[in-house]
Amino acid sequence: MSERGECRLCGDESRLLRSHVTPQFVARYIKRTSAMSHPRLVTAEGRRVQDSHRARMFCGGCEGILSTDERLFSDALFREENFLRPEVERTRYGPWFLRFVCGLGLRAGMAALDDPEVEWDDEVVALVDTACDAFRSYLLDRAKWPGSLRPQFVRVGMDVVPTSAEEELTAWSWYMARGADHTVTVGATVAIYIHIPHWIFWIPLSPPDVAGWETTGLRRRGFVGGVAPQRIDDGPFWGFIVDRVEGMVQRTGYRQLSDGPMLQAARGWAGGSRGHHRRVRSRLRP
Repeated sequence: MSERGECRLCGDESRLLRSHVTPQFVARYIKRTSAMSHPRLVTAEGRRVQDSHRARMFCGGCEGILSTDERLFSDALFREENFLRPEVERTRYGPWFLRFVCGLGLRAGMAALDDPEVEWDDEVVALVDTACDAFRSYLLDRAKWPGSLRPQFVRVGMDVVPTSAEEELTAWSWYMARGADHTVTVGATVAIYIHIPHWIFWIPLSPPDVAGWETTGLRRRGFVGGVAPQRIDDGPFWGFIVDRVEGMVQRTGYRQLSDGPMLQAARGWAGGSRGHHRRVRSRLRP
């Protein structure tokens, strides 16, 4: 069924579809590769659900626009055979990658502001609204770039076998290979954060630039893999990631998962920055 309302992309009054906040191909991947006989997705709050979160956001035409970019990303950069490789295969990407990330940012930003349990500061609301307007302009071909935003992408380590039994994985590997997560962070940086298996997308809103991030910036055209290793020297970012990993593992009840060397290393990279970010409601290297 569908209900009428204002499309959150084009702005037209139309019948709105129930859109997935996390792309449907991600939900299918997590369920298909689950070791459980009755797979469920796990939300950021630790609840097990049959399907990813959906909300009435877009008309049929705009849903089709976003779905095209999702399909191109899935076909080129979400291939399961690449998840088992020790190195990231060099892959060329086109404007569809930036469009895909802008679509994710739009969905995640709106979902955060729509959360009835969160009281956002006016400044945060203004930042997210401005970012969403920039995403819309770019996705509707009204701008050559999404405003002043500088989206970053991180291809997460190849040391995980996604089909392994979950109890054999470390906490880090379980989150990075099995998790789907999105939020707006408030702290040293206000940012839109999206995580899908083996990928992290970080869209800083204030300040709009990142320091200490190397070969992570998304361009209109470029390559993933086969270039200089990605490097992130950003303690508050690592503190945020450690908090997300530990929080989701704790809420799911998978407390038997060991920390593993990557989570221990991330704690070291975070230094004294734990809690510096908060939510108001290739192997990574430091």
